Amino acid sequence: MLSAKKTLSATQVEFLGTASKPQWDIASLLATLWNQWNDVFRKVLGPAERSLVSELRDVRNKWAHQRTFSTDDAYRALDSIERLLNAVSAAKEAEEVARPTHSVSAYCL
Repeated sequence: MLSAKKTLSATQVEFLGTASKPQWDIASLLATLWNQWNDVFRKVLGPAERSLVSELRDVRNKWAHQRTFSTDDAYRALDSIERLLNAVSAAKEAEEVARPTHSVSAYCL
């Protein structure tokens, strides 16, 4: 029987994080939001936010499987990310997502 590895390499720590400071990738975060919705998130987030989670799971999967995105699809994804971040009280992070979008929009006008 193989013994469990007791330590992680620097690369693994960078990717996975530590017990006190885990690193979650977007697929894991969105899956957790979706799978734990009724037990945890439904009490504070509504159906509109659950729809955003579903949409962003689809966007993530399209990106991960290298499907093409139109410019409109990219803007919609960024808008949905911004809305979900605001819904979970992550205004600073939402602002970071919105900043490049607003810059490009201003340039195009």
